[in-house]
Amino acid sequence: MITAPRRIRAGQMFQVFATILRMEYHENAISVRVSIVESDKEYTSSILKFERPSSRLMQLQMPSNAEAGNYKLRVEGRLDELVSGNIFFNETEIEFTPKHASIFIQMSKPIYRQEQLGILEKLIFICNSSHYFFGTDICLNSDLYGP
Repeated sequence: MITAPRRIRAGQMFQVFATILRMEYHENAISVRVSIVESDKEYTSSILKFERPSSRLMQLQMPSNAEAGNYKLRVEGRLDELVSGNIFFNETEIEFTPKHASIFIQMSKPIYRQEQLGILEKLIFICNSSHYFFGTDICLNSDLYGP
């Protein structure tokens, strides 16, 4: 069983949670390989070996120069990562956005009426999945609907 984010960004480090519930091939360990692919090009991958039923985190980092496209999360399981064929295989489409910044704004109330003063409580600017602390000027335009 694999749990992974549905949306990833360029330059982002993200985690995939892999679980082997049952070892049907008792004498061998299972190698689980998770990768992000577009067409036939692989952008990032991670391999873990499971010797008993367990759950583990796998970390992958999308390159910062990756472009928008149709990406897939590919999961492969093998008894021997070099010799054997796949004992399980799955591909799932994921959302990819090449943007590098997000802004989260929290106001003091969820709804404001016309002519009420809005109070900005929090402003979080995230660039390349890292928080930066710096002074900035914020301009809000209150003339959205004219005079």
